[in-house]
Amino acid sequence: ISVNDRIMVIGHPEGNRYHLTYGFIKSNLKNIRDDKVLEHNADMKQGNSGGVALTENMKIAGINISGSFTLLGHYRKGYMIPYDIVKENIKLFNASKTSYNNTSLPSKQTDNWNYNKVKMIVKNISKDNTSAILIIEDKNEFPTHWDTSYKIQRLSEANVWYDIKSNITVEMLMKVVSPNENGITEMQLDWNDTYGKLEKGIYRVVKNKNFNTLYSDSFKIN
Repeated sequence: ISVNDRIMVIGHPEGNRYHLTYGFIKSNLKNIRDDKVLEHNADMKQGNSGGVALTENMKIAGINISGSFTLLGHYRKGYMIPYDIVKENIKLFNASKTSYNNTSLPSKQTDNWNYNKVKMIVKNISKDNTSAILIIEDKNEFPTHWDTSYKIQRLSEANVWYDIKSNITVEMLMKVVSPNENGITEMQLDWNDTYGKLEKGIYRVVKNKNFNTLYSDSFKIN
């Protein structure tokens, strides 16, 4: 598979069963997050992830993992893991069933990770209440990597947490942030484009990891 090769993407976007779209490979192999991917322009939506991309001669070109969208929600490009890398990882995964000395999944990092050993703190809130620094302290033996996706909740007058409504809906690939040698991850949160300026109140940051929901300590906007 190479740049300008034509592909067909198969998936179930937004409940449409076995939906087909067509496009071309737009890039050579590149790194996105921890994955080696090819970019293409075959239209995709939520539900296409995990779907197969086929070449013109009906060979498997790769597996789609995500898409990139503009701030207005218009599709830009898709990302797929090439077939040869998928095939190699399947071999590694099968080998890991009998040997945990392998570096492939399942790994000690995911098997033993405990969300109760993670603490999140919001610090250094900007004067205009549009951004802050999020500190994640991971005391697991193998601290996990984090992406910059998050949502913000507000505490109501009835003392109930609720999701504040986002100004926009955007699906995009998120940057992966690595912990330092002490398991501390520091990232800049800029919620102005997503939520706008936060009004006076008490808030917290919510993140999901390994099917667990994590909450930061509450912080106050004056």
